[in-house]
Amino acid sequence: MRRSGRILSGLSRFAARDLTVDEEIYESASAANHHNRELTRLLFDRDRLFCEPDAALDLDTRQSCLAVTARDLALMGVTLADGGVSPVTRDRVVREALCHHVLAVMSIAGLYETSGDWKYTSPSTMTIARLWRSSQAETRPSRTCEGPGARAA
Repeated sequence: MRRSGRILSGLSRFAARDLTVDEEIYESASAANHHNRELTRLLFDRDRLFCEPDAALDLDTRQSCLAVTARDLALMGVTLADGGVSPVTRDRVVREALCHHVLAVMSIAGLYETSGDWKYTSPSTMTIARLWRSSQAETRPSRTCEGPGARAA
């Protein structure tokens, strides 16, 4: 399986549905990603890229053009917060130990100039996981809420 297929398959497991590349967005992004093309070439020239630059750039562009919904992103986050188990399928998507490392990197990276800012203004991922579980109360037995701010029943 090609790398892009493995990434698509893995992210689809996180979203608990088959994801697709938005081809229109992909074509537009491919035509305009000059900065990323230069960065890819720079990495390659310094032996920091372990495949051809065009292949790396295409892979990066494809994975960034997946058609996802807010629900998909929420499920992906909850899966990580819940130790790598999908709340929809109950399948293990990734090892629990890996989630700790992924969440640590996500807390400081990926938002360009605002990386890390959200940590000070948003609920923790564990709180998000608890909220998700409580929203599914109709299908599962209810649980008591634990943690900061929990009210006695």
